[in-house]
Amino acid sequence: MTSRSRRFAFSPLLIAILLVVSACGANRGAPSIALVVEPANGEADSALEVSSGEIEPLVSEILASPRFTELAYGGASENDIRADVATRALYEAVIDAELEKVGIDPASVDPTVSRGIFLEQLTGAFSATETDPQAAADEVSVEVSGYLDLLSRLVSKQTALGEFLAGDVEAPATIEIPCSSHILVTEEAVADDLIAQLADGADFGELAMEFSIDPGSGAAGGALGCTSADSFVPEFRDAVLSAPIGEVVGPVQTDFGFHIIVVTEIQEQAAPPVDPAALAAPVFEQALRGSVVVAGPALEGLQWDPATLRVVPLPGATG
Repeated sequence: MTSRSRRFAFSPLLIAILLVVSACGANRGAPSIALVVEPANGEADSALEVSSGEIEPLVSEILASPRFTELAYGGASENDIRADVATRALYEAVIDAELEKVGIDPASVDPTVSRGIFLEQLTGAFSATETDPQAAADEVSVEVSGYLDLLSRLVSKQTALGEFLAGDVEAPATIEIPCSSHILVTEEAVADDLIAQLADGADFGELAMEFSIDPGSGAAGGALGCTSADSFVPEFRDAVLSAPIGEVVGPVQTDFGFHIIVVTEIQEQAAPPVDPAALAAPVFEQALRGSVVVAGPALEGLQWDPATLRVVPLPGATG
């Protein structure tokens, strides 16, 4: 029943992403991928370009490192890897532009901390397969140094942008956490009958243990504990947030079935710290969603997917 989403408002942009392949042959050195960004007012006063020279060397070093290729991409094809690298390079270009808008020089962002974190993650990932995971991680980090540099820059720049945005966010000192219980059944008629029994004085916990199909909470008398309402699916979340304390609410239908809900108390807890990276992440969606994509006829098996906001292989493409 869990579902999470974050939103942050940015000024709307009209983005044109132009994937262009030059006509000077099928050589991998020839294609270029250009990202053109236009403000909503239609004035093309900025242009972002990601060339194949930024992508192909990284693809080559990944393919030349079998251990990293297996670890990070499994059985992915060369085109899958190329699409992933192109996507990340494109994201960095967008983040760079957003940093410049707020007066931050992208080159001034230090990726050292992020690079160290990626090295720690590599070490942990190799702990199950290598006798000396630290040595393996060190070796692989050299083999794919350029790609790890890209990842480190991207994460560090996203964090830097988020830290700037956090200055405009008034975070609450505390948050309210509802404590709730529910009875989950498959049929609305059953839920209606149980609600009637509760109105006549039946015990909520006893009914939950007898009728709830939720194996986790049912055995606990329906108790879900005290947790952020945002951790629930929207229909359940809205019911919990609007429910008066101690009153039975329902039936509430979700994809799981029909819920009878009661909020037993509201706890006040210290608010978690603002996550800078999470504040910056919507830059991708706001800047890229609804983009106009034009692909050249010799795109070498790649295309922009506006649904996932990623460069992806064309259906049936090999490589």
